[in-house]
Amino acid sequence: MAYVLQGPSEKIDSLHSLLMRYDETDEAYVDLLNQLGFEYWTVSASQAEEYGRTALEVADSIEYAEGAAFAYRVMGVAHWARGSYSQGLSLLFEGRDRYLALADTLGMANCTMNIALIYTDQRDYARALDYLAHALEAFEALDARDRVATTLTKMGSVYTEQGQYEKAFSELMRALQLHEKGQFLYGIAEVNNRVALLFERQDEHTLALEYAERSLVLSEQIGDKEGTANNLELLGKILLGRGEYAKAKDYLLKGEQIALELGANKVLRDIYHVLRDVFFEEQNYPQAYGYFVKYTNLKDEVFNEEVSIQMANLQTERELAVQQKELDVTRMERDMSTASAQYSQTLQIVFGVGLLLVVTFSILVILFLRVQLRRKQTLLVKNAELSQTKASLQTVELENAQLKASELQRELDYKNRELTAYTLNFAQKNQLIEDLRDQLAQLQPSDANQQKQVKQLRSMVNNTRNVDRDWEDFRLHFENVHPHFFRQLKAAHPDLSNGEQKLCSLIRLNLSMKETAAILGISPNSVKTARYRLRNKLKLETQDNLMDYLMQYDSETVGM
Repeated sequence: MAYVLQGPSEKIDSLHSLLMRYDETDEAYVDLLNQLGFEYWTVSASQAEEYGRTALEVADSIEYAEGAAFAYRVMGVAHWARGSYSQGLSLLFEGRDRYLALADTLGMANCTMNIALIYTDQRDYARALDYLAHALEAFEALDARDRVATTLTKMGSVYTEQGQYEKAFSELMRALQLHEKGQFLYGIAEVNNRVALLFERQDEHTLALEYAERSLVLSEQIGDKEGTANNLELLGKILLGRGEYAKAKDYLLKGEQIALELGANKVLRDIYHVLRDVFFEEQNYPQAYGYFVKYTNLKDEVFNEEVSIQMANLQTERELAVQQKELDVTRMERDMSTASAQYSQTLQIVFGVGLLLVVTFSILVILFLRVQLRRKQTLLVKNAELSQTKASLQTVELENAQLKASELQRELDYKNRELTAYTLNFAQKNQLIEDLRDQLAQLQPSDANQQKQVKQLRSMVNNTRNVDRDWEDFRLHFENVHPHFFRQLKAAHPDLSNGEQKLCSLIRLNLSMKETAAILGISPNSVKTARYRLRNKLKLETQDNLMDYLMQYDSETVGM
């Protein structure tokens, strides 16, 4: 099939030419600024944000609500592209609210899908799928087929990450069919990349290679540099699985240069990971170790950045929730003030009428009685309203308490995920070092130069692992999630050694024998023996579950 090609550079040049024809007070000028920002986000996220910010300033100055809403979306997407998730969410939620005020369903759906993409990058897959489902429903109702296809692509990607491969493939094929009908090159390239990743995850390397190569060609044609780097990394991974190491290196080194130019640390981290494995398979251990160091450093940098971003997101969500509650209370107080003013005005009218009708004593008495009756009725109504208001305020306070409890649970869940990620990274790092040490031990170099290189590598690998420092780092992460565990365990079993306490904490995390062995630096059989001795020392019966027993040392109430 032949596609009509118009890449970002052609579109950007065309938009710049059109921009010169309009005055800054024209709504069309704002629309063109927003379109330029949206075209730039795959090329230069910082320029995209700048165009969005300028569009917002002009839109506000001429009171162009539609242009301001679009500007918030442009800036939100630009922050997402740079990994600034907290600010990206804030801007996109603001854009969605503005589209809601305008009753613009398409704009609301676009912002909703972009919000889902940020949650996907944060690995909050349940929330991402929820927002994607709402966006898909809106796009289908509008018969916006290109947006339907894009949303299906994102859903397929989430299902792939969850390991639901059949569901992922179904959604991706639907997306590809729609994009090909519309000849949308960026969408076609993205779907091919996701399908290639899907097959690579299932070790279907031939099919994965076919889709990845097709995606690479399209990404290069449309000038999508980040997409190109992603495809080069994926091709390197696929070719590694096929044993084609030389070709894999060519793709990966090209991708490394592009990722360095873009400052795309996540892509660069993944490329280093695959290059490490390629050189290791070629038995080029100095190069493998070099890329292992690069990968480890960049992985820690990205991990710390993601942790900071997620903590900032929690803080932003907390602040938004508090602001919303404050607005609700302010609105309630304003309604009460309005009702009071209306009541006062009514009384003034009644008294005025009474003065005008004070003609005879009998009429005055009748009016007085009527006024008294009305006053009692009004007071009863106001008392009922005040009671209802107090009940509403109590409901707000209850909701605030529930919100705080929910936030505390979310923070605890996040700390658990962080501890799991750190522990697995800990185990993987130690396992790789052990594998390198074993490989180096098997080398028998023939000449003096090779002997010197191997000796240097052995020294570097031996110096890489600092058991005491690694254990102290692990203990800090563990106690951040389970602050009472070691204190309560030691109180119940004071004769436990430091090594046995370490083993107890790893069992508490439900790690496998292999992962525990990698962290402790011993063999799986030794772990099994250590667990048997630990059971005896804890005086557990055969039917007692060791992990269930250790879980009791995890709360403030133990031993109280």
